Amino acid sequence: MPRYDLNGKVALVTGAARGIGFETARQMHMRGASVAVLDLNAEQAAEAAERIGPRTIGLGGDVTDQGAMMASVAEVVEKFATQHKVDLVFGTGTNSLTLASTGGNPQLISGSAITNSITNT
Repeated sequence: MPRYDLNGKVALVTGAARGIGFETARQMHMRGASVAVLDLNAEQAAEAAERIGPRTIGLGGDVTDQGAMMASVAEVVEKFATQHKVDLVFGTGTNSLTLASTGGNPQLISGSAITNSITNT
């Protein structure tokens, strides 16, 4: 069993079309999570999700746009979340709005550094 078992969890990773975000999404997927790959470029996000494998979705969106982030969370919840929540959020951007899941309700919080949130576990 992987060191951190994420079976049954839903993860959303921003900046995930390449680099640290992509590898984070891939590692979460390898540990059993269903993963949403979010990036500014929707096409690159979809391609990254396809490379990661099943239980992934690629979404385009700007983390500084609250409406876009709420729509992304709603899409992820509709596709993956049996308990209507996102369990893990990993943001690779700085000085932007970053998603967090608090008490099962997706909310946006301000962040000025890389955000690593594991909630509702």
